Amino acid sequence: MEQEFPFPLDVPTIEDYGEIDVMILKSYYLDSFKKLLNSFGKQNKYKIFADSQTLKLLTYLTSDFQIGDKKKIERYELSPENLNKTFNFKNNEIPIFFIRPLIKYIDIGLNFFIKYKERANLSYLEIVFIPGINYEITQHLRNLSLTENFHIQNFCIDLIPLDNDLITLSQNDCLRELFLDNNNTVLNYFAESIIKLESCFGKIESYYLIGEKSKSLKKLIEKNEEEDGINSNYGKIFSSIIIDRSCDYITPLCTNYTFEGAFDEYFGITYNKVNSKENLLKEGFRKGQEPQNFIINEGPFTLFYPQIRSMHLIHANIYIDRKLKYIYSIMQKGKNLNEISGLKEFQKINLKLIFREKDSVNMCFNIANFIDKQRKNFKELSSIEKEQFLLVGQLPSSLHEIYDEMIAEKKDLYEILRLMILENFTQDGILNYKELKRDIINVYGFDKIFLLNNLEKIKWLKEKGSSLFRNFIGGNYSSIINKFHLINENFDFNNLNDCSYTLGGFCPFTLKLIEYFINGGWKNINELLKNTGFYYDFPKNENELFMNKNDKNIIFVFFIGGVTYTEISGIRYLNMINKNYKFIIVTTNILNQKNTISQFDKNINKIFTIKKFCQDYENEKNNKK
Repeated sequence: MEQEFPFPLDVPTIEDYGEIDVMILKSYYLDSFKKLLNSFGKQNKYKIFADSQTLKLLTYLTSDFQIGDKKKIERYELSPENLNKTFNFKNNEIPIFFIRPLIKYIDIGLNFFIKYKERANLSYLEIVFIPGINYEITQHLRNLSLTENFHIQNFCIDLIPLDNDLITLSQNDCLRELFLDNNNTVLNYFAESIIKLESCFGKIESYYLIGEKSKSLKKLIEKNEEEDGINSNYGKIFSSIIIDRSCDYITPLCTNYTFEGAFDEYFGITYNKVNSKENLLKEGFRKGQEPQNFIINEGPFTLFYPQIRSMHLIHANIYIDRKLKYIYSIMQKGKNLNEISGLKEFQKINLKLIFREKDSVNMCFNIANFIDKQRKNFKELSSIEKEQFLLVGQLPSSLHEIYDEMIAEKKDLYEILRLMILENFTQDGILNYKELKRDIINVYGFDKIFLLNNLEKIKWLKEKGSSLFRNFIGGNYSSIINKFHLINENFDFNNLNDCSYTLGGFCPFTLKLIEYFINGGWKNINELLKNTGFYYDFPKNENELFMNKNDKNIIFVFFIGGVTYTEISGIRYLNMINKNYKFIIVTTNILNQKNTISQFDKNINKIFTIKKFCQDYENEKNNKK
């Protein structure tokens, strides 16, 4: 008997969110970008230089820089390869730098200006900061006396809509900035962004807070509301939940079991765009077409992908198989029809749509097949098995043998560290951590000491038995998973009322908090929250708040430090089964296993320096002499 699946999950529509259409923000940024370019003068050609992240963002918001036939844009990534090229600037062309407010990009800009000051007779350089310049950069420019050489503008791209229910601030290094560098600049950006949301869609009536950063953000919001005069005359948003990522570091490190989560894990989704390094998508294109990058929320891919993106992989595979059988049966039926009556009935089917959907389903089939093959790899299966033991609070007997084998074979270091961090959080430390650290440095190189030290500073790695700190929620992981019912031993894939669906029986702590909110608020779990050791707060008039709710209550869920596609899928399920609530996710960034750890893998010796730039310039002049 074939296994049943509960649904295809449709993408949320604008109607689902009442008058809130967050995708209009994309049109706003496109118009703003056009005005910004015009402010540089009516040039026939623009040379835009941007760091990798900013270039991808601008490409997404401007639909690959399609801003008019008369304007031609050349864009270049700020890579060592491009910086070593020689550019020609004709007809008073001025290079425009779109960069994030980081000192290393100022240093690159300075080097560029020195290089072309004489060659191209440059008198200044246009610098556009996204989302805006900060105090640190302002002081840096003053110290270097660069205010006259750089013409500075801000392009405040802070609320980037990825879907009708998902907005990101694209602060991709904010975990490092917030919890390692203790740099709270991102909180100021977040507060200002929330004020923009309120001015567009209505004042948020109440706040649910978890974690110290949520407390800080709420204070900044209140300060900005008072300064900007935000009040209920702007309209009303039912409530919001602010979640500090430090309350749940475990979920971003877990294996993804939803289709979209696994898709991101193996291919990487950046601003809804996927760059396939594999040729596995070739079968999904019609004959004669080459594999190419594609956007997941545009074109034929959207005919099917939104239906399965939040499904568990088991259900996604079943649904893809049935959909393919249905499409091919329709196509076969058309070939075999002879009778006129049957032909008329067949003509009612939109064959053009069927053929387009076939391509979309084939792409999803190839992706699912690739993920399935990767997951069946012995080493990956072993890692997943060990992870599952750790999540239920048990220490697998052969875990450290797996570490030794992976290190000896020089496997992906991030995967090794992922398991070590999970052990640290669930077992309150790592057995023989000092030995493992030594082996990692010996095999992967001394520069990895920066990564390991950074992870130690934020308390993600430590020797078991150390009393330096307590891990995860209150330090008693087993107690917490039992009291909050994070593990469902009787998990049923067909029970969508269980928010552990997205991780196959393990419910992320963040989703559990949202589920408690739906079921009457946090008043009923006040004692449980006290025992977590986290700061938390919720409205004192909670009962009155829920009594006055209407048919469509908009809830903003703010994630400080990032959200995973697993959590996004889980919230979409909660949207589906709770018709009175419409959740809109606003996050600093999107997390997966790799970028959660890679943020801390920064070697200061690899950062460009002004001294090196100036030395290169002097050497070049001497060589000419």
